[in-house]
Amino acid sequence: MPRITSISRIPQALHAGYGLIAATSGDVVGVDAPVDGAVAHGLAGVGLVRVALMHLQKLHQARLRMEGGLSAAEAVRTFRPPVFYRALPGMVASVGLWPADLLLRALE
Repeated sequence: MPRITSISRIPQALHAGYGLIAATSGDVVGVDAPVDGAVAHGLAGVGLVRVALMHLQKLHQARLRMEGGLSAAEAVRTFRPPVFYRALPGMVASVGLWPADLLLRALE
């Protein structure tokens, strides 16, 4: 999950993070509620963009580890701090779906 500078923004960023995991893993239905909830509770548009960029960076790191020989699950489990157990299946699915070159393009 993203690094937050304000304690009051942690819940909003976590909600947005779950929405982004849903978006990048192909769970179209699971995107709206977490993102809408984060925005409704005060997460600004720029905050959402920052959370999205950090999420894509994590996916890219994991994908590069996969190219080094790890499985998607192993690559995601190398993150520190670790991915919350409820988010793990979505992160693993996301890493498996996105090739490194497309993640780089998304980060541009």
